[in-house]
Amino acid sequence: MKRRFQFRLRTLFLAVTIMAVACAYIGQPHHIATTRREMADAISKAGGFVNWENTYDPGIHGDIPWIRRELFDDAPAITVWLPPDAFLSEQDQAGIRAIFPEAKTIGRLRN
Repeated sequence: MKRRFQFRLRTLFLAVTIMAVACAYIGQPHHIATTRREMADAISKAGGFVNWENTYDPGIHGDIPWIRRELFDDAPAITVWLPPDAFLSEQDQAGIRAIFPEAKTIGRLRN
């Protein structure tokens, strides 16, 4: 009778560890890109807008990791304009600044 493919428990642990590291490497940038997209959509639905840079220049904007560029998070935000009637606490504004740290201006639209 022919023996089936066998592997050691050590090999299984090694494979699981490598997969966990790969998922962590991809998961964090995916979370950042998804959060930025969702926040930009929420700002747009509330009546504000996010002004995105058309081109990416590493000399100006710093280095965006290649995995985030592959997840379509390669355009830095220049300005974030919030709707004038939206109530945002200081904590909410700090959250927006944390999501868009490269934005030079985060302001409110005027009526």
